[in-house]
Amino acid sequence: MSSPASARAQFYMQDKDGKNFANIVKADSSGLYVLGTTRSEVAAKVEYSIRIGGLRNPRFLINSNTNPGISDFEISTFDSDGYDPDKNLIDNGKGGPFDISKLSQIESFSAEAYNTTNGVSTKYFVTWTTDILTQNKDILIVNFPKQVVFSPLVSQ
Repeated sequence: MSSPASARAQFYMQDKDGKNFANIVKADSSGLYVLGTTRSEVAAKVEYSIRIGGLRNPRFLINSNTNPGISDFEISTFDSDGYDPDKNLIDNGKGGPFDISKLSQIESFSAEAYNTTNGVSTKYFVTWTTDILTQNKDILIVNFPKQVVFSPLVSQ
C-alpha cells in the first residue's frame, strides 16, 4: 500500500445505491490487509462493492489467470466477537484475478549522437524518464539500431 493513512481515507463498502456500509479500523501495509467493521446490517444475496485506494501495483507484469496461485484478493467476514479464523469466521472468498498486464511506457526517451558525421566513431547520449522506481540490482538493457557498429575499443 502507498500508506495505511491513504488506504484508510479511501476505503468504503457500498451497495448499488452508493450507501457506505463500513468503517475502516486498521490498514496494515506490512500485512497487506485492511480491517473494517460494518456500520449497518449488510443483507444476504445483495451485491456490495469495496473500494480501496492507496494501493500501488507491483513493478512487474502479472496475471493470476495464466499463473494461478501467484496472488489473489481475499475477503473474510467474522462475527463481532473478533477476527480469529478458528472461532469467529463466517465466510471467506478468494479470487478476482490479479491482472497487471499493461506495461508502463517510458514516455520521455531520446538518443543523440555527439558527432553526426557518417562513419565516425562517436558517443551517444541516451536519456529517459520513467514513472517506475528502478531498484538496486535491476537489469538495464539498451538495444541499438542495427546500423550502428561497435568500434573495436568498446566491443568486448
